[in-house]
Amino acid sequence: MVYVETASGGTRYGDDAFMRFSAVAQIVATRVHDLLISISEHEAETVSTELELARALQSSLTVDALPEVAGLQAAAYRLAGTDTCSDYYDIVATRTKKVLAVVAKVEADPLTRLRYLGELRAAFRYAALYQEAPHTFLRALNWLLLNNAGNSIHLMMAEVDPSNGLVQFCIAGRRVHTGRISPNGDGELIPLAGAPPVGAERGAAYELRQMTLDEGQSLLIVTDGAKTTLNRDGSALGIGGAEEAVCDGLGDTPAHVLRDFAADLTDYVDGGAHPEDLTVALVRRD
Repeated sequence: MVYVETASGGTRYGDDAFMRFSAVAQIVATRVHDLLISISEHEAETVSTELELARALQSSLTVDALPEVAGLQAAAYRLAGTDTCSDYYDIVATRTKKVLAVVAKVEADPLTRLRYLGELRAAFRYAALYQEAPHTFLRALNWLLLNNAGNSIHLMMAEVDPSNGLVQFCIAGRRVHTGRISPNGDGELIPLAGAPPVGAERGAAYELRQMTLDEGQSLLIVTDGAKTTLNRDGSALGIGGAEEAVCDGLGDTPAHVLRDFAADLTDYVDGGAHPEDLTVALVRRD
């Protein structure tokens, strides 16, 4: 459709004029269409490059081997999202033979996300070296990353003592969930405390929480990428579905449990979608 308007209301256009207008409009429309296609392709290439860079950094920050501590077994798995790179996990042993674990989901613009992944790893390793309590770590990290741009980190940090099964933990935000799983496959998700994500609120009061793992029980940590992990029918796996899938594999080592979980998840998303990272960490007390 061609719409022509002039400042002079008395001007009338004949068929010849409209034919010329139509020809010019067709040429302009083709050029505009080509320009929009070019812009779209450039933006897609930029997003692809940013994602590849983020994946490379994420991979370099991921631990090659998890620690071996008497009385505890740990494993972790991450399904990379097709659209975003956001998750981080780390599990280390302390000098007092405890295990420290962190699982996080970063919400930030692409460049800030890269910086946050690196700063999170450095801060966590420092906290592990000096055996900082989880809530102390979150408060310090919140001071370090506080901003007004909407960038933040949802995370859980936990310290597990194999001698008595005591788990001291702290959760920031709403996108990392935790639970306790019994050897018979019964699971119990722990309610979130409602604390803001790290970097979002000045002076946020992150409180230390506790639970106990009996022998054979496991600590489960999972990011909410499970909520956007869909099968071919469009059904979301969800946090509960991830927990159930992990519970189905109990009875073997955490590494084998998550290996089976990964295989089942690959089948689940076949023909579906997984735009966001999904991370699962499992720490079992022997």
